[in-house]
Amino acid sequence: MNMLMNSFRAFAVLTLLLTAPLSFGQIRRTLPVPEGGYWVVETAPRPNRQSVAYFYNTDNVLVYKEQLKKVRVNIRRIQVAESLNTVLTQALREYAATRQMRADQNWVAAQIR
Repeated sequence: MNMLMNSFRAFAVLTLLLTAPLSFGQIRRTLPVPEGGYWVVETAPRPNRQSVAYFYNTDNVLVYKEQLKKVRVNIRRIQVAESLNTVLTQALREYAATRQMRADQNWVAAQIR
């Protein structure tokens, strides 16, 4: 009986050790890296909660700026970072065509909602 209990305990511990790494959930994807430039998001503290998104090319030239009223942008979310990268690509394309900085075209607001 004692040997049976020891065998059962050993089996239970071994099973727990082998399956424990699988129970920690999904592996988190890393944030996507923007190409051709970068973006910066500033969020004012409460009560305004106004955010401003700035988009720059690799020469550190501001190519697009958008104010988001009463919106807090969580840049740690992968979907938000991908949306900001999409807007960056669009802003870089527009800037390459016109050589003028654009502002408040609601590109970010349309992407993150």
